[in-house]
Amino acid sequence: AVYRDACKRCKVQVLETMPILGEMVEVVGANLEETKHCYALAEAVRTCAVKGLKVEECYMPDMGAAKIIEAAFSGEHLETVTLSGLTLSYRSVLALYTALRQNRLGNSLRHLTLAACGLGGDLELMPPGAAAAYEKGRALLESHPVDEETLARGGDVAGLLSEHLQESLRKAKLDERPALHMATATSFGSDAGEDEVEKEEEELPPPPVLLPVFHQLTLSRVLHLNLSQTWLSPSSVRALSNSLPQTQIEVIKLDECGLSDDAVEELALQGLLRSRLLLEVSLRRNQLSGNPGAISTLFHAVRIHARIAHLDLAENLMHPECVPELSKLLRHSVSLLCLHLLGCEDSQVEDTVAIQGACYRWVAQNAAVNEHLEPEEINIPKPAQGEEHSEVILCRAPDAKDWQVAAPPPKPMRRHDEESTTPWAPAAPPPATPEKSVCPEGCWIKEARQANVK
Repeated sequence: AVYRDACKRCKVQVLETMPILGEMVEVVGANLEETKHCYALAEAVRTCAVKGLKVEECYMPDMGAAKIIEAAFSGEHLETVTLSGLTLSYRSVLALYTALRQNRLGNSLRHLTLAACGLGGDLELMPPGAAAAYEKGRALLESHPVDEETLARGGDVAGLLSEHLQESLRKAKLDERPALHMATATSFGSDAGEDEVEKEEEELPPPPVLLPVFHQLTLSRVLHLNLSQTWLSPSSVRALSNSLPQTQIEVIKLDECGLSDDAVEELALQGLLRSRLLLEVSLRRNQLSGNPGAISTLFHAVRIHARIAHLDLAENLMHPECVPELSKLLRHSVSLLCLHLLGCEDSQVEDTVAIQGACYRWVAQNAAVNEHLEPEEINIPKPAQGEEHSEVILCRAPDAKDWQVAAPPPKPMRRHDEESTTPWAPAAPPPATPEKSVCPEGCWIKEARQANVK
């Protein structure tokens, strides 16, 4: 009734798909083409004691989405914001920033999802009135090379740095030297040279669209951040990486974000390695080349981290040269419980089969019940036809040392499979172990989380 009255006042028609209003506000698949539609909906949302806001696959202007965000935060009880499949820009970002900046409104937020909303780029033209909000987060765009001395001071295991990681650190230091030499040379130049330097300093690169949100996350109590299907620019990756150590985020999802090798390296070195609270990291289906460089750096960062328990790297390219660092991760990590690998259909079958075999071999050789097992006695199952690119899950129970290889549950039979004359059969299960496994099939962390939600 409140929504219908708001539509009458704004002189717009009621949506065909009625929004769900209450503690959980849901707007899915609606067409709010006119800003007045969003104003009417925002007026109705403002009357609710909203604890959760979910807007998915809707067509609405950025200004209208900003009004709905402001209305949802006005109740002072908002815990979850899920915005997915929208076309948003800086107005929605500033609405989030303003709400998080006000303690009485933003301190209740725990889960923030901005998936497939087109917010991963840079703001080429600074709109009027937005400069102050973006200027406050400029420090997150500075480069802070991590060296072994810094890691040792922070109590991390600097002695375990891989050769590739050391090379990355040396490269980061070299990248800063040209700027240092330029600054030294111009300090002794003429006044004209100083004017040129000042002009260059004024012409700052465009900031990421999400920069105000990244800055405010360092002052908020958000625990879950989901930016999946958001193509992140290099500056967005840098700002996110520098903000992570200052946040309270425990779960971060960056699936299908177009992360390259350089982006994953920076995220691992600047973000994961320095963050003390992270528990789960998901990087599915990104743009990794599969070379051991970035993946080894990521494995190393997780290996010496004291809390990360769940790493999802499935549906990414991975070459067999990554196996040595993978073995170190499984052997030395004190916190990791579940690891997702492979599953990328673009990878070479030979590489996938080799890594699968290496996982089975390592688990069998390091199991307590197989201490005297010879390499030729290890039974490595061959993938069934059509399952050569299947995902592999390595998991173990809490407080347990032995790992096991699991596979995701078989996909449900599709309609065209039912009509096919060929009988459908699920994927071959992993080989049986001598003892009953403590972990269930698949990723038990995801299953436990879904059970808690229900």
